[in-house]
Amino acid sequence: GLWIGKMTREKQRRAVARDEGTSVQRRKEKMDAMAVLTVLIVDDNPIYLRAVSALLANKSEVEVVGCALTGEEALELNKLLRPELILLDLRMPGMGGLETTRQLKALPSCPRIAIVTAGCGEEHRKAAMAVGADDFICKDRLTSELRRLIDDWHAEFGHRA
Repeated sequence: GLWIGKMTREKQRRAVARDEGTSVQRRKEKMDAMAVLTVLIVDDNPIYLRAVSALLANKSEVEVVGCALTGEEALELNKLLRPELILLDLRMPGMGGLETTRQLKALPSCPRIAIVTAGCGEEHRKAAMAVGADDFICKDRLTSELRRLIDDWHAEFGHRA
């Protein structure tokens, strides 16, 4: 159910350098100067996971480092990959988004967590914020909210290239 980004950062650098006809070193310097937000996507719907991954793949300042189908997989991948942002579905079989958020926020070093859900009622928003979610986004507005999420991350951590 879970996967890790297929290409290492160095392989990506080499591939891009080849494609652009630039030296690997020059491309490496460009990528190092550019802040890249690492993202883990968690949702029990594999079609939605692929769609969001494809959407984020078009953003140079974002790297999807992994995807998970359950809250348990999210906890495991968080330890392994240390993403800076987790896009986390609210309702999943087993450990849902609220319990996953609660457990992640109890860790000494926790990424930003954006609860992403189809159920956008105020009661869901309050529940997400009560367990420590950093953001609450309706799935039908994710595309328009991504720019804000990325800009907020850059502003908070001062990584604007």
